[in-house]
Amino acid sequence: MRFTLSKAVLLGLLAAAPLIQGAPHGTSPTHRDLSISGTSEFATRDVIVDDGTDEPIKRRSIWDIIGPRGIPRLGDKPPKDRDPPTTSGPGRTNPPDNEHGSPGSTTKPAAFADANKEKARAKGEKLENDLVQTIFNDKPDTGSKTPVVSTTLEYKAVSKKSAPIGPNNGDYLKEFGIQGTNKETWKARLIYKDNGESSKKAPIVETTQDIEQGAIAVKQSWNKERDPSPKAPWTQMVMDNWRSTSGDKVKDLKYMIRDNIQEIDTRDSSGIVLNTPVAIREAYSKMGANTHNSLTLNPKSTKADEVAAYELMAAQTHVARVLQLLKDYHQELGNLRITKIHLTHVDHDVARSYNIVIEFGH
Repeated sequence: MRFTLSKAVLLGLLAAAPLIQGAPHGTSPTHRDLSISGTSEFATRDVIVDDGTDEPIKRRSIWDIIGPRGIPRLGDKPPKDRDPPTTSGPGRTNPPDNEHGSPGSTTKPAAFADANKEKARAKGEKLENDLVQTIFNDKPDTGSKTPVVSTTLEYKAVSKKSAPIGPNNGDYLKEFGIQGTNKETWKARLIYKDNGESSKKAPIVETTQDIEQGAIAVKQSWNKERDPSPKAPWTQMVMDNWRSTSGDKVKDLKYMIRDNIQEIDTRDSSGIVLNTPVAIREAYSKMGANTHNSLTLNPKSTKADEVAAYELMAAQTHVARVLQLLKDYHQELGNLRITKIHLTHVDHDVARSYNIVIEFGH
């Protein structure tokens, strides 16, 4: 019998088939019907392996390994237009499949007539989409985990007991299920440099945390003013404060409180003018809401005005930095997303200054 090179390759593959398709350790095949008929015809029956369970495991036949012309199969290429896999586990969500609207929403946001506000809304939409894509693609964290208090970064920190609200100022946080006046449960941490621009009395960032409530309140944030040559960004500082006090409960973050919000115009790198109180008033106007009450914005709302108001807020510094933190440390935080933004006041009757309560979830 003459053997061509092709037949020799086929026989070699056939001889290796039992090794390729052998049973797992500790199991034995019920049958393996591999036989030669002539020199070019092989058995096509599937190999069945009994692994001790009720359902036997079906192994591939020899035709799954080589083609009819003796060419090894390399496997099928996935179609280019394949949809991303659907997942329903905690912290995993499909990226948006709609052209417009916040991730998870199929609602097209209502545009703002003002060109600057509309650009800001589009920016907020992009920040949301970036977070969702980062979570969906299971990307590694990009935020630095170097302790802020280190010889490398030259920052210092001091801790103390401090509630976000003074004992005689009421407790506007009760409306959101948060206790904000008992300093025995809140632990503050202040980050500063002894360089003349910041100090213990004039910190760069001050946050206070109540771990059992899963809450962190940003009391002071003066990065640009008191840290003009930063070695760590705001996101790293706030995450370091939360990590250092929460310990093994770092994934239990439920709320972030932004208060002491100043009405200051800032301009981002693309020229968009941002001002959080101005955006808050615009959100109330867009929703036709009473400015003496709290206003809640849901990114997955079916209301076009609410989606637009949320995205406008997402672009503002007091929310955009939070989205960046969630993106930079999404693995460490358990893939959290913003589920609600509550716009509120310390005193609804006065309704002069605004605070923001950001709620997290999946």
